[in-house]
Amino acid sequence: MTDIAVTVVNQLDCALCVCNSFTPTPPATANPSTDAADYQAVHTPIGTVPANGSATVTAPGPICQLVISRATDGFPVQEFVPPFNATAASTTITDDDLGHCQALWAFYQQVFAQPYSPAALQFNALLLGTTNIGALSAQVADFFNANGLPGCTLAQWTQVGWWAGNDLHAWDGTYWCYLPPDLSGGLVLPDEPCATLCISNGAARWTPTAATGTPPPVLTYADNLLTSAGAGPTSGLYLTALPRELAWEGQPGVQALCLIGTMDGKQLIAQPYQNPPLPWWVGAYDLAWISFQTLQVAMTLQMIGVVFAQSAGALAWLSARVGDLVQSISARLSARAESADPDAAMGTEADPVDVDVDVDTDTDIVDITETDTVTDTDTDTDIDVDVDDDCFAVIDVDTDVDVDIDTDIDDETDIDIDTDIDTDIDTEVAVPPGSVSRALSRLGHWIMAEGFALLVKNLAIMGALIGTQKLLGAWGQAAGQAELDLAPEQCTGLGLLTNYMRNPANPIGERWDTFADYVQQAGPDAGEQTVLLSAIVSTGDPSEDQAAAAWNWPALTREALVLVLAQYHSSATDDTAYRILAQYVVNGQPLPLKVGAETALSAIDTVVDPAPGLTYGTIALAATAGGTAGAFGKPRALQQSVANPGGLALAVFADRLTMAFTGPARFLNLWSSSDGKTFGNQVVLPYASRYAPSLAVCAGQLVLTFVGMDGPLYLCWSADALTFSTPVVWSGPVPSARPTLTSADGALWVAWADGGRLEAWQSPQLAGLVHGQPASSFLSGWQDGGTFGSGFGAVPVSLTTRDGAFRLAYTTTAAGAGGARLGLAGSAIGAGSYRPIAMPAPLAVDGDLALATDGEALVACYVSAGQVICCQAPDSAQYRLSTIAVGAQPAAALFNGNLYVAYTVARAAA
Repeated sequence: MTDIAVTVVNQLDCALCVCNSFTPTPPATANPSTDAADYQAVHTPIGTVPANGSATVTAPGPICQLVISRATDGFPVQEFVPPFNATAASTTITDDDLGHCQALWAFYQQVFAQPYSPAALQFNALLLGTTNIGALSAQVADFFNANGLPGCTLAQWTQVGWWAGNDLHAWDGTYWCYLPPDLSGGLVLPDEPCATLCISNGAARWTPTAATGTPPPVLTYADNLLTSAGAGPTSGLYLTALPRELAWEGQPGVQALCLIGTMDGKQLIAQPYQNPPLPWWVGAYDLAWISFQTLQVAMTLQMIGVVFAQSAGALAWLSARVGDLVQSISARLSARAESADPDAAMGTEADPVDVDVDVDTDTDIVDITETDTVTDTDTDTDIDVDVDDDCFAVIDVDTDVDVDIDTDIDDETDIDIDTDIDTDIDTEVAVPPGSVSRALSRLGHWIMAEGFALLVKNLAIMGALIGTQKLLGAWGQAAGQAELDLAPEQCTGLGLLTNYMRNPANPIGERWDTFADYVQQAGPDAGEQTVLLSAIVSTGDPSEDQAAAAWNWPALTREALVLVLAQYHSSATDDTAYRILAQYVVNGQPLPLKVGAETALSAIDTVVDPAPGLTYGTIALAATAGGTAGAFGKPRALQQSVANPGGLALAVFADRLTMAFTGPARFLNLWSSSDGKTFGNQVVLPYASRYAPSLAVCAGQLVLTFVGMDGPLYLCWSADALTFSTPVVWSGPVPSARPTLTSADGALWVAWADGGRLEAWQSPQLAGLVHGQPASSFLSGWQDGGTFGSGFGAVPVSLTTRDGAFRLAYTTTAAGAGGARLGLAGSAIGAGSYRPIAMPAPLAVDGDLALATDGEALVACYVSAGQVICCQAPDSAQYRLSTIAVGAQPAAALFNGNLYVAYTVARAAA
């Protein structure tokens, strides 16, 4: 072996120490070891360098790795690998070297403080996903450069990490040590320290609070473990150093060291402040586990890159077995959790979670209606959860349902009907690819940054955390996936959440409000919410299971709640659904946890997995400034789900811009705004419509008309846009397309294009209407209001009034360039005929029409080539076109002197 003379030139104002950092024994190049422990570095001092001077040290060859650090505290400033088989080499230490390592020290603390941050997760994924260890250093350098750390290297990162895990100079300070109470029962925060731990000048001194008569133990620090001589998990002092941010304790941005482990087998914690306000140690090791893994993997792969730099075959062989290396690291870290993780210390007998892939559910439902109908439904459900191999892309739930229905109807005569129905239901709950990993990562990040203090409130049993690992493991096994891509400890966040949600010490409304806080602050998508809710439903809990089985509520009540919750499942309003759930009661009782979670899942499924032929979009709203002649501003997304087929309607009622639309399952929704920006007062009506609804204001009432799923045209009205009359069935012809509604001289007019001709019908006066109890003349007094020849296209027409006359927008059957032509016509009210308004050029229309008007112009909105277009025209042959945006199903109204156009935008694919 040839030694190498290395000259170190020191440009820093401090003395340096030079160590050779290498494996204890050179690994074999043929079929090298895949045990990461064989690549752990041993630091051997080989020389010193004076401040602002130079020195030559002798490094063992032909392969060596020198770590050059400050002599005062061991902080690394450079890693230097001499050329292979060289006899002499030199390196210079500059301020840049020191700056790079200081920046990486800050990044190290960030990775531990926020292990679920995007940068930390990306860095971990880069290391775990490498397929070429020889190229890893360059890839990491690119990562650092892209993340504000230009010039930093993988070798510097690993040396900073080694220093933090092996040199107490990194953690000077005083730490108060506490013995939490027996973890087999209720959790009580310790209030008296059992000792203090002082770390200074690279040494740790243990001082018990009460005199023991024995000398304090001598402590050593290596591989993130602070131990007394001969200590282990059951004897002596055995603590894992846990860098973390103190955000949970109200000190965001403050990184500090905490320690968790055992003293003579009893759980012990140490922290840099007195009197723990929160049980932060619950799950703390597990949450930092990914950071420990990141660091250990980086150290292992970096050392392999140095050791086998001249052996392409060994690098390729190990690159193909990175998973084996990671598994050996995971096994070592998991073994350490026996002392560092309170869950592990409790043992399996304390674990209250029992997860079975086959879930048997017995449900008794009693439905008592106004006709004295009692329905007793006994449902036996066998759920087989199957998850496909693409990271839980689809969860297939095969459900066998045996329904025994006894119906007793008491109405002059008694009729007993006993019906036994065997139903086999195959239900697929769509979970987009990657939802599980995204859900765990996003939830973990939120807990580290925001939510820990909420989730540990009234925490009674800490052993529940391991239950989530069992749940995900069961899902994975059902998919034939022997090894999950996720470390068990990455499930801790989900375990904390499910444990919190199941804790009866927390009021059920408060639990759902916390869930809503997470959704609002972290923004999980529908797939991620499905994962979290499914975990709540699937986690065994005898008390909650019994409460769910005993819950009785009418099926219509449940369906109505599902529809209400579904209205809010969009990125802007998702949290509102859970806040509604927090306040919801039936007969004065809140929903049991699992009933609420299952209802929320149904609401998500209503939007995510609509009926065949049904799609969903979201609402956007554009407005002019300066009346109908003004230019449109940037559209605003309102993020409400709109069914297609379906659509929107706008009207101005009681000084508010009111919108009606078909929401999930095509049920009718209304909401309104006083400023055209913020909408509220949302009402979900239990009526579904085949087409978009129509609105008009007549005789002080807001009138809503819609075509029911069963075919007829219905009308209802309201004096406040909140409570509507019972819909009445119009006795006239059944519309074959979406009807348009307007009012004139106190009467309602309904029109639609049917078979190429216009149907227009007039109602009697509405002055006699009573809210909730329509006048009989209104039901029967509709009369033919005239027709307008033939030649109408398939696009639904739109009708409004202006200057005492009707204005009609329609399409002709004669095709224009790219679609049917837009037509405008006018008629005196009650004249029974319409006169076309000349258009100087054909305007192609291939989507819905909407009309609005003021004293100056007639405004027609329509869809052409996928764009929402606004045609602003007086009754002459002049008009001006404005392209608003890509969209469909427009509706228009004049409000507060400006033109508002609402339309739908296709929902982005998950």
